[in-house]
Amino acid sequence: MAIVAWAEQHLFERRSVVQDYELVSAALARGRGNELTLSDLNLHIGNGGYVRAPARASSPRARCWTANWKSSWPRTTAGGVTPR
Repeated sequence: MAIVAWAEQHLFERRSVVQDYELVSAALARGRGNELTLSDLNLHIGNGGYVRAPARASSPRARCWTANWKSSWPRTTAGGVTPR
């Protein structure tokens, strides 16, 4: 898709890492007025062979575990004195 190719060139000549939404945004802006759908763009970008970072643990369970871990941290210092 030529519009996505233009968006890639436009964004990657300035930075080496871009987000998916930035590609979609640039392609939509460039293709304004054309027969272009968001689902076609997402499909083309999803199958584009880009290197992606692994997903982060952002589930509610992971956030709860982190919050519980922090709240269960010992409340005393090395000298056995409880901080105020």
